[in-house]
Amino acid sequence: MSFFDNITFGNPWYLLGIIWLPIFYIWKQLVTSNRLQVFKFPYHREFINYRPGIKVKTREFPFHLKTLGFVLIVIALSDPHSTSSISESDAEGIDMAITLDVSLSMLSKDFNPDRITVAKRVLSDFISKRNHDRMALITFGGYAHTHCPLTLDHRFIQQQLLDIESGNNDQGTAIGSGIGMAVARLSKSKAKSKVLILVSDGVNNAGEISPETAGELAQQFQIKIYSIGVGKRGKALSPVRLNPDGSFGFDYAEVEIDETLLKSISAKTGGMYFRATSVNELQSIYNSIDQLEKTKFDQNITITYTPYFSWFLWPALFLWITSWILKHTLYKSLLNQ
Repeated sequence: MSFFDNITFGNPWYLLGIIWLPIFYIWKQLVTSNRLQVFKFPYHREFINYRPGIKVKTREFPFHLKTLGFVLIVIALSDPHSTSSISESDAEGIDMAITLDVSLSMLSKDFNPDRITVAKRVLSDFISKRNHDRMALITFGGYAHTHCPLTLDHRFIQQQLLDIESGNNDQGTAIGSGIGMAVARLSKSKAKSKVLILVSDGVNNAGEISPETAGELAQQFQIKIYSIGVGKRGKALSPVRLNPDGSFGFDYAEVEIDETLLKSISAKTGGMYFRATSVNELQSIYNSIDQLEKTKFDQNITITYTPYFSWFLWPALFLWITSWILKHTLYKSLLNQ
């Protein structure tokens, strides 16, 4: 992009004044031609061989300078300028702790291929949409474990999420411990908005802290809890025994989710409880949370105005002064003829 591509005119109508130049030139030529006299000197041979000098040939030079100065004055009056804008965005991110149940029951096959695989995949998609938010990843089974503290490195979190497996974290579902560890990660955060996303498919039956107590701690630190109960209603093909070869034996078992507890904790902290009985519902829930917890943006736009009035004014004045000087000195005798 060239320099002139950025120039605009504040008063473009002034440029119409240049249209009068050809008309003025024609008038000037007509006036000049009427004033010209052709002299013949038949008795003076020296005039026949007369050749005009440089001053005669350039007698219109002051007029041309004045005309060019006029063009520059018109351009100056049309307010030539350029503008440039700089946009600065300041994102006020949200600090989130994702707390995922990895107890044995998350291997249940009411989701294809199982609950934990679907939960990890949908969580990963959710993380990829939250570019400006710091996130932490905590899992819990019989105890809670932090896989990643608060960070903006979402790829690292997604890799940690990919490596998570169910059934390796003792037996039991320590919902209170999972919430408590997430609160510990968020308690020192200076973010204006702090969110805990709890994903579980069972009933609290392990851990050293009750879910109610952990929920009260979250409330004290102004942490919203969005809890998601994962599992179909009724019975689901679930791991019920450990085979001699180390694999799990599956059978149909009743899906038990303490929805009353999860609803109470969420409501107490200003969050919400969701029940996901299918993959589509789980995706829809995360989309809802994504809409509820929006990152705030402050955008500052700085506009720079650069005038070029003087770029044309000073050369115009110089041309006019030069024209006046030439007219009244070097070309004075010729122009008065």
